[in-house]
Amino acid sequence: MRTATTIDIDATPVTVTTAPVGELVPTGPATPVAVPAAPAAPQAKAKRLETRKMKIGGDIVRQATVDLPPEQREQILWLYHYAFHKDISLKELSLEVGAYEQSVWHKVFHGNYEGNLENVTTAIVKFRQLSAARSTVQAVGFVMTPTARRVFSACDTALVTQRIVPIISEGAGLSTTLEEYARRHRGTASYVRMGMGGTLWELIQDLNEIHALPSSPLERELRRRLVKCFSPKDLLIVDDCESGFCALGTGMSPVRAMEFLRNLHEESGCAVILAGSTLFQEQLQRGKWAKELRKLRRRCLPTVTLRTTRADLQAIAESIGLPPITDQAQRIQEDLTRDGMDQWVNLLSSASRMAAKDGGRVSWDHVTRAYGLYLKLGGE
Repeated sequence: MRTATTIDIDATPVTVTTAPVGELVPTGPATPVAVPAAPAAPQAKAKRLETRKMKIGGDIVRQATVDLPPEQREQILWLYHYAFHKDISLKELSLEVGAYEQSVWHKVFHGNYEGNLENVTTAIVKFRQLSAARSTVQAVGFVMTPTARRVFSACDTALVTQRIVPIISEGAGLSTTLEEYARRHRGTASYVRMGMGGTLWELIQDLNEIHALPSSPLERELRRRLVKCFSPKDLLIVDDCESGFCALGTGMSPVRAMEFLRNLHEESGCAVILAGSTLFQEQLQRGKWAKELRKLRRRCLPTVTLRTTRADLQAIAESIGLPPITDQAQRIQEDLTRDGMDQWVNLLSSASRMAAKDGGRVSWDHVTRAYGLYLKLGGE
């Protein structure tokens, strides 16, 4: 039996229908937002945290807002992360929002503001809408394909049920979609990629940066503070989970990282998405450390497996104004999508640039010409 639960997404109440375990449900359309800059390299993170203009730790803000109504907490967390990632001070934030003195925002972020918090969140909503409108022009590249909707649905299901959901994909645009989900739910969802070594320390350092925690050489202290950053209202998205299992000489490093995520889920109640390739699925279920990962598997909902579909490719083509596909373009598409859609998306981008230079609308002729250039680069 399905149940409906209302959660707040971008300050708008949205009803999410939850199906029985293993059955995913669709989500509604969302408004595109700007793509943030890539995170800094792990080696530079500790120094950057110490020199940021925003001096309030992310764990402090999350703990201070944990008992607020979901819509108020979501807006406050969004504004905090906006200021943190833009690296602006409370005074600069006050000027950008155009409401309230910096002392008010200091109290709001620490949870001791005694004024009308509803008015404060209303001001945040207005600023957020303005910020989204200004950044829409940068938001090209993401298309809400049928497969992307499945990913959004899996994330919603994990959040509503407070469970762990593995998502497996080979070239279906999974990373792009997960990053987009996290951008649209900033303050509720956190996105992190597993480091090349797949070690627990790499993962903790990356999460430390995302949640604006003061640096510490003690792994135990960082783990303790990270747990306090999450609650049953939060979703942690971990991408490239296969990385640690691919690295040579890592021993049990990836297992320690996975066990930390399981403990984080159990202690905080947060939902978790574990995303990766079929290699991650193989390691999780039947790999060398499958026995050690048994507890993690028990806490997972059924795995969501994704593949690029014809409907996905059609949606991407339509997003740049292409008419129904021609037979010649169909053959090109089949050639380039054997290992996923990345090469196809790159080809369409090249075709769009050609059309812009020609001063007209993109056509399948531009796609064919772009493909010819690709073949020349490959010596064919």
